[in-house]
Amino acid sequence: MIIDLVDKLVDRVIQLLTYRKQMRAVLLEKYVTPVFVEFEQVHSAYLESFSRYRDLIRSTQEPNWIQSLQATLEKDNLFSANCRSKVVRLAEAEDNDTLGPFVKGICEYLMGARLVDPLGKKIHPLHVQRWRQSLFRTLGEIAEENWQLVIDPDGARPPLSPEEIDDELERLRSKYPIDARTVENRDGLKRACALGALDAIVMEMQSQYDRVLQAYVELRGSLSK
Repeated sequence: MIIDLVDKLVDRVIQLLTYRKQMRAVLLEKYVTPVFVEFEQVHSAYLESFSRYRDLIRSTQEPNWIQSLQATLEKDNLFSANCRSKVVRLAEAEDNDTLGPFVKGICEYLMGARLVDPLGKKIHPLHVQRWRQSLFRTLGEIAEENWQLVIDPDGARPPLSPEEIDDELERLRSKYPIDARTVENRDGLKRACALGALDAIVMEMQSQYDRVLQAYVELRGSLSK
């Protein structure tokens, strides 16, 4: 009698473990992997667009290139809103604590940490985009020659002295030399600042991508067991 009961219990446990494993496999195949594939496509598109912005900054002869680039940013943001919305809504579709770091990483990549706390409650994928919004704002500061905010767009540093600002601007000018035969000296400085801001944003973008990738790898490992 006891043996029969133990056998039945063992069978039930095996069935439960098998069911859970099947559910994890379905979750991975039908949800997690497709979301990550969509996310990678969005990331590749952002890298391509920022490469275009770099080329524009370096090569355009348009005297109002800052306003032209800002208009391009707004247009790209508008026409890619559907992709952002799709990824965010896919990521939010599963209400599962196991997926938390993966979902949060994707949403922070797209919208920024301030917009996803609590997760998903304040996301507006059609309105803003973390990377383009940051570049748009810094371009405005460059146009106005607000050098403190150009050098420190997040306001993380104490106010710089005029000498410190000059040193930082000279560093940027040296790091991103612009052909003086094609642009005026002041415009060359603005372009160097724009290139520096663009590189900083792309580095942060790649760092956030790596965090999403790490969360995906860990999640994939846990769901494959």
